[in-house]
Amino acid sequence: MSEQFSAPELKEGFKAVLTVKSFVASEDLISRLSPTFGLLNFPRTAHLIHLGAIGSDDILLPSAPALSPGCTVVITEKVDGANMAFSLSSGRQLLVQNRSQFVNSSSHSQFKKLDFGWRDIARNYLGY
Repeated sequence: MSEQFSAPELKEGFKAVLTVKSFVASEDLISRLSPTFGLLNFPRTAHLIHLGAIGSDDILLPSAPALSPGCTVVITEKVDGANMAFSLSSGRQLLVQNRSQFVNSSSHSQFKKLDFGWRDIARNYLGY
């Protein structure tokens, strides 16, 4: 492998080049460089029309925005009705969040199916 890999050099524009010689050292480096963050805030989604299910805290646009030629329109929908996010902690733990709390299959019955594949899918996607 070392014959195929050429190490990066500072003259290539890097601010630093670190050589990690063990898995333990790589974990230490990850924990030092990984930002610690808490819960992610989901953006509030405005509704274009009222179909009868808008709550008092939802945003309803007074009128549809005017679209200019060539603009891009993105339409989104919640898959299961729950705002959910997957992330990795600096300690390589898979975190699952719903709105303003971390959840797991044993603490919330709504998320029992997390044990049946979703966590594995998220692990693969996040490279865990």
